[in-house]
Amino acid sequence: MKIFSLFFITIFSLFIIFTGCSITGTSEKSKEKINRGSENKSPPAYILYNVTHKHYEKGKLVVSVNFSRGEYYSKEDLLKADGCSFEYFEDGEVITTGRSIKADFYVSKSLLIAKGDVVITSVKNKTTLVTDYLEWHGDENIFTTDSEVKITRENGDSISGKGLTADIALKIIRIKHNVRGTIKAR
Repeated sequence: MKIFSLFFITIFSLFIIFTGCSITGTSEKSKEKINRGSENKSPPAYILYNVTHKHYEKGKLVVSVNFSRGEYYSKEDLLKADGCSFEYFEDGEVITTGRSIKADFYVSKSLLIAKGDVVITSVKNKTTLVTDYLEWHGDENIFTTDSEVKITRENGDSISGKGLTADIALKIIRIKHNVRGTIKAR
């Protein structure tokens, strides 16, 4: 009987080692990882933490992006990042800053999609844009969204609506629908 038990335990142990095992319970963090991964067909090629990426053109700093955690999917050339902040530069000076809870960077398309508590501030024009979803098209240097937006200026102007196209410095802004607001007399 002891030999049978020892044989059974050995075979069972080898079975577990070679086939793996399954855990049925998941923590909130595992659920988040599973849900994030399920959006893509393959696992991430890299997982990155506390990254600062600086993009230069012709030797001049154009964009600086920071994020706390990111997953890079090589087949889609996509970086899905959490805890993002951005700075856009012109002639060495910061012209616009931004932040969002999440962002998707499509590297080859020069497209950034910011999601959740998106705040963009034009340092140059003292204008702030708040929305829940925003796309930055790098090749054209424009922001676009079909979501609700609110724009405030340091002088007290406040405009809101649905949908937007704006330049990177928030100087030229076009709100598409349901425009309402208050413009202070000068």
